[in-house]
Amino acid sequence: MLGFVSQINNSNNINMVDGIISSVIGTFIYTLLIIVIGWGVYYITGRRKLLKFWGISDTKRLVIYLSNINVVKGGSRGLDNTYKTYSGLTVLYNEQNVASKFKEKFNYLVPSLSDSPSFLSKIFFADIQVGSKISPSIVSEVESVSSIISFGSPAYNIASSMIESCENSSVKFIEDMTCIQIKNVPNIKDPTNGFIQKLVINNDNNHRCLFYVAGLAEQGTIGAAHYLVDNWNVLQKKYKDNESFIILLRFPTSDYKNYTIDFERKIE
Repeated sequence: MLGFVSQINNSNNINMVDGIISSVIGTFIYTLLIIVIGWGVYYITGRRKLLKFWGISDTKRLVIYLSNINVVKGGSRGLDNTYKTYSGLTVLYNEQNVASKFKEKFNYLVPSLSDSPSFLSKIFFADIQVGSKISPSIVSEVESVSSIISFGSPAYNIASSMIESCENSSVKFIEDMTCIQIKNVPNIKDPTNGFIQKLVINNDNNHRCLFYVAGLAEQGTIGAAHYLVDNWNVLQKKYKDNESFIILLRFPTSDYKNYTIDFERKIE
């Protein structure tokens, strides 16, 4: 009888060990599949191309600078169409809205993991940091390492002023911000126009991109921003990742999918 009980116990122990081994093997296979699938998606979905186009392969960080609107006391108008006493700094709603669209573009696979520091989040590209900030008041406070996107003219965005001062920049606002000047192009005064300029910067082994998106009116700025986030892959096919370029668009209506390209070229 004792021998029979001993055989049963030994059999149970063997089954338990087999179960543990099977569980470990199953976990290992599952983890391996996650890694393989994750990296497969990485290449299949073109995330590698996305990182190179935006110049964030190393830093995994992109900063969007929004126009800084300073509302003076008594200069804000309420919903009842009367002037209010609010004063202070604010941002344009449509700029903030399109900035959110950029964030979604970089973390669309698993948005819920965007704040997770785990290895799994990196497999699903949620390690990429895309943040938006109101424009600082001085150039020294503008990001100096990561790639940036600047919305609006230097009148409201110091990051735009910094980009315009770059040696290879082809565009700037003139005549008290009422006109856009692009090298070798007639001056632009049409409020329906918006431009995108990408400058590739390589200083002291620091590779990053400066994107300048603006127009004489909000319509041009927001339209150009929508075009950039929706058609970055189209631009990547036209220009190499290490090439700077400028493109001028026209948005005749508030429908940002309704646009024409006035001109575009590589910046030498």
